[in-house]
Amino acid sequence: MLLSETSINISNPNISVYKSSDGFGWPNLNVSIIDSKPYEAEITHGGGSNLWMSMAMAPLDMSITTGRKEFPLSLPTDQICIHAPRAVLGTIRKNDARLLHVSLRRELISEVLGELYDYDADNLEIESKFGIDDPGMTETIRMLGRSLFEPAGNSALKVEYLSRALAVDVFTKHIASSRPESALEPHKRGLTVPQIRRVINYIHENLSAEIMLNDLANVAGMSRTLFIQCFKASFSETPYQYIIHARIRRSQSMLAGSRTPLVEIALLCGFADQAHFCRSFQKSTGMTPTRYRRETQ
Repeated sequence: MLLSETSINISNPNISVYKSSDGFGWPNLNVSIIDSKPYEAEITHGGGSNLWMSMAMAPLDMSITTGRKEFPLSLPTDQICIHAPRAVLGTIRKNDARLLHVSLRRELISEVLGELYDYDADNLEIESKFGIDDPGMTETIRMLGRSLFEPAGNSALKVEYLSRALAVDVFTKHIASSRPESALEPHKRGLTVPQIRRVINYIHENLSAEIMLNDLANVAGMSRTLFIQCFKASFSETPYQYIIHARIRRSQSMLAGSRTPLVEIALLCGFADQAHFCRSFQKSTGMTPTRYRRETQ
């Protein structure tokens, strides 16, 4: 499984690959060590059908956006995050970071569930969880990370065992509930990972301009109606709502880090004028831009 097939977005220049299992021929998972510099522009990850886990290899301070919720997250070394299949999140890093990522292919999940639990993977719902302190799971992920530095042929069998042990650990401890997802129409499964990356990159590159629904649908390669349904399934909000929240987050960064006049921030963040910006900002955050600037400086 290649790193490009996972939910990890490494297209940003602040993110680099220290070590990856690309080229090792591991069919059911990808293991990668990723280095990241601090960055203020949000990077979007996720949306794929695989199960993705990450573990901090050094203390990490960041903020995470999931749907309409944004919250700070401080991870000590060895704490784990589980990112549910199809979930989409945005991240902003506050410090230099090194993380160990493991992505388990959906086919492996189905195989393990069928063999051990006589359970259909289509009925599985896994919660996203951040900051898990689990010594057993930590050691399994560490062993997968150490396998990156062994000859690929020597480690293949061990990695196959470890990948299944990790899947069982997640299923045993972190299954949220069962629901008949097989009854869902294909479009309700959301955008694909490449579509998410193209659409979100387009949005963030054009936040200061008018962004049309037709443009986003064309970037995703689908009709407007289907695009809206798929986008909402992936992000739990409409494209319009996502764009407004992205503009508010960018304006918050500018308000906290500069003395740029509000009218300039409004235009740089894609609002029609200062009045539109102030109304949208207060509706989203509960305070005016001026008050937010005063309290964050």
